[in-house]
Amino acid sequence: MKPIAELFFLLFFTLWVHKILAAPSEIADLIPIACDHTLHKALCIQNLENDPEGLEAVDVHGLATVAVKQAAINATHIRDHITKLDEDTSDDVVHQCLSDCFQNYEDAMDKLDDCLNALGKKGYEDVITWVTAAMNDALTCDAGFKNQGRESLLANLRILFDQLCSIALGLTNQLKH
Repeated sequence: MKPIAELFFLLFFTLWVHKILAAPSEIADLIPIACDHTLHKALCIQNLENDPEGLEAVDVHGLATVAVKQAAINATHIRDHITKLDEDTSDDVVHQCLSDCFQNYEDAMDKLDDCLNALGKKGYEDVITWVTAAMNDALTCDAGFKNQGRESLLANLRILFDQLCSIALGLTNQLKH
């Protein structure tokens, strides 16, 4: 082999090895770097690093998808909790509030499902609109209790839901640019 050809081969091989060795590090840093642009950085990192899909994500788009799924799962848990609370109450006002909340969280879950479809089509503006609407559905639930002069039985659960939605928004906003 000619010296110049050997030099190019060696250079190519060195760059190839560097790319292979550097890639896992870049992916490992993806979650903290992406979460740094969210309002709830620690929760974002914790949730994504504890989710197998989060660990497998290779870009912010993948992380945003996981975050929307986590918010949807949380909404499902809240809806199931509403059912349990409703079974345990004999108060007609609370029953009506819980019935409304059940529908609010069903609507939120539908919107988050729509977000997953929009993410698949890179419709990031739609994702932002629907995540925000899902958050408003949860707020409407709490407002229903307040309008009846009652304290919401779901306010603490809504806080986590809002945080998960906020993380999804923060990640999706990074994709718009």
